[in-house]
Amino acid sequence: MQSILENIKYVYDITLGEFEKNENIQDYFEDTEQFYKCLERQKELLDHYIEEYAQYKGDVNKIDLEKYGQFYLQSEFPYIVLMKYLNIL
Repeated sequence: MQSILENIKYVYDITLGEFEKNENIQDYFEDTEQFYKCLERQKELLDHYIEEYAQYKGDVNKIDLEKYGQFYLQSEFPYIVLMKYLNIL
């Protein structure tokens, strides 16, 4: 888990590169800036989740999952894009 946290920027950069090779972002968002804004928020949530997961030694019952779900419920981030991105990650 610690090595993931130490290399997370590299992992995200590789993931984004792979995603962009296979997807046209403009198919899902009005502009590229909107996509990157959503992606940055998603990265923040994933970083925080990984840190909490490590802190609680994998006990997800101690993690408030509601705060993570709210982002996706309130955003216009298309589910299909999210799943494709997470699968590459």
